[in-house]
Amino acid sequence: MLDLAELLDHKREFYSQDTSQDNPNTLAGFSGEWAIRDHSLIPQALLDYLTERFNTQKLSRVSIEDINSALNELWEGPGSMAKLAAAQQELHRARQA
Repeated sequence: MLDLAELLDHKREFYSQDTSQDNPNTLAGFSGEWAIRDHSLIPQALLDYLTERFNTQKLSRVSIEDINSALNELWEGPGSMAKLAAAQQELHRARQA
């Protein structure tokens, strides 16, 4: 059986060691504020966090404003992918408790 907690640990560790955060042309190196205009434009790497954050598999039911707000709450620029992975892990643990 798939151990999601172990998978989330691996994901958090991967992003904490990600060297692409030095490249502003990658997601990990993004230093701006989220202003996504359409659900289809959400980067794939953020979908797991957002799915866990809003407890839904259908993000199209969540307003774009709420999605941007959730991302901007945690995003602090380059290196924030590790923070997002840790938040996803905490949300998952809380939901499992």
